[in-house]
Amino acid sequence: MDSLPTQMAEQVRTAAMEGGPGRRAKRAIQRYSTQMQARPLTDSAAPLRIAQLGNRAWVCVAEDGVSAAGARQRNLDLVVDALTTANVEYWVVDAADARQRITVAAHEHDRERALAALHDAYAENAVYIGDLARPTRLSKLARYPLSDEVGGVRVFSVYLSTTGQSYLGAAHACELEFWSTAPDDGSLVAPRPNRTGARIPLSDKLPAALSINEREYPTLEPFTAPRMFDVTFPIDVVYTWVDGNDPEWRARKSATMESHGLGRLNDEAANDSRFASRDELKYSLRSLEKYAPFVRKIYLVTDDQVPVWLDPSNERLQVVSHRELFGGTGVLPTFNSHAIESRLHRIPGLSDYYLYVNDDVCFGRPVTAENFFHANGLSKFFLSKAQVDLGAPSADDPPVLSAAKNNRLLIESLFGRTMRNKMKHTPHPQQRAVLEDLEAKFPEVFSETAAHQFRHSGDYSITSSLHHYYAYLTTRAVPGNIRYMYTDLSTPETPGRLRRLLHRRDMDTFCINDTNSEPENYEKESEMLINFFEQYFPERSTFEL
Repeated sequence: MDSLPTQMAEQVRTAAMEGGPGRRAKRAIQRYSTQMQARPLTDSAAPLRIAQLGNRAWVCVAEDGVSAAGARQRNLDLVVDALTTANVEYWVVDAADARQRITVAAHEHDRERALAALHDAYAENAVYIGDLARPTRLSKLARYPLSDEVGGVRVFSVYLSTTGQSYLGAAHACELEFWSTAPDDGSLVAPRPNRTGARIPLSDKLPAALSINEREYPTLEPFTAPRMFDVTFPIDVVYTWVDGNDPEWRARKSATMESHGLGRLNDEAANDSRFASRDELKYSLRSLEKYAPFVRKIYLVTDDQVPVWLDPSNERLQVVSHRELFGGTGVLPTFNSHAIESRLHRIPGLSDYYLYVNDDVCFGRPVTAENFFHANGLSKFFLSKAQVDLGAPSADDPPVLSAAKNNRLLIESLFGRTMRNKMKHTPHPQQRAVLEDLEAKFPEVFSETAAHQFRHSGDYSITSSLHHYYAYLTTRAVPGNIRYMYTDLSTPETPGRLRRLLHRRDMDTFCINDTNSEPENYEKESEMLINFFEQYFPERSTFEL
């Protein structure tokens, strides 16, 4: 690899270690950013750039399309390639999930050789290191004094989008730790706890291979066994989407509304904002590809519509029309999301466990299958603090409320329990077996909901609520916890909430809903939303043309 100028590396290191958006950090960025952008790595077409991220200046690899899982594997490769070149024995301890860093181990007696190997490979490149005991002290590898007592190191590059609006850094580092050998029986002893065991007996020190994205890494047999709480079954995602600006679709909607008689519809049942598309789906798919690598396949349910930016040839994506979904059931055309949701479990080829995701829901940081399901097949649901109003369902209720009341009446009749809470606007973990069981026992719940072309006081919210409560009371689901944010696009608080979210990026998922925006605010709200999305998810996904 090309070397970075020693003077530049030192000034960037100094600026980074001092922290804060001070003058030295700013001068370092201004002085060297132009020449850095023209310095490609020899093993990549990506140039290097200096950027101030948070309170520090970093030398970054400027490249689009790097996912969280991809950054973790690249950092793993940094470590194993250096150790392999230096002929230092190592093994992967934990090919971690999205919330944990990948860990590599080497022998304690190879500590000096391992650190020297990293130094020789990356001393003058955009690779950073930190002592595991002091993870906040990160600097250029060539300039960081590591003592003989170091229990391990954290190695990573910072991957920056070419727009400079998104990056993956230390959170996705590879950690190299040093294992000792017990003098009494030759066991390997870990310097800290891990998910398998802190002591590997001599009898279990059997070599094995671990495959990650078609590359095999050496490990030991105990680290290849499936863990008790790891979800291993396939999980798909189902989206529903509509383009409310499509003239043909609007004509179908207008004709259907006229046939119903507008006086019979609640104001919120057919308002334009419910069907408006601001390309939220594009950014939701970007977030899924970047932060939810466990998803197998994506099904997009539409009224014979396809977004103009979508690449339908992507092997992981299948577009499903309402005609295919409903078959000879329900009434089409439908403009009722409750009706569409009542048929999702019938998608051919859909996995037994899946997530139902509205197009206005995004993944805000790396998530795992375990965020939504337990390894034994139990699904999770996420209760809101908001409660369902008391009283019987009424045509005067907003449709979402009358559907919740209908859910409550059914649950009470079955189990003698009263549901009080709504659900959070997150991805909804679903089990086909639960929905098939419900439909077999209460076919009228599904058929009547599917027959309502617009939201109706007789609807049930089957996927977003009824599924969860029924699964819980039949011992197939449990409450879960998730960090999420919900905001309505038209509320005054939304701009501030989006700024905070963009700065902190500390939510597992978030939903930016649009329940009833005023037409005169459409352009302004769209500009705000797209600006936010382009800063949070600036890189195209493989689902885009």
